[in-house]
Amino acid sequence: MKLGFIGTGALTSAIVIGLKSLDGDPVSVVLSPRNEEIAAKLASRYPNTRVAADNQEVLDDCDTVPSCWLSGRKMPIRCCLN
Repeated sequence: MKLGFIGTGALTSAIVIGLKSLDGDPVSVVLSPRNEEIAAKLASRYPNTRVAADNQEVLDDCDTVPSCWLSGRKMPIRCCLN
């Protein structure tokens, strides 16, 4: 399975750390560049984890894509659904 994340903050970090602690590393992860520092740190720390160029690449490349940004921040959905 390839799992992508749009939004790269505390929630995404916690999920990725948990997934990557599973035996056999069963999940490939693609991260949006929304928080470049966190995304780069996760990608360098875990195998089969990379940072996409943009949100559209995350959507195009993954089987499942949870959106993990704060509800108070405005992010138009249409930007992700081209």
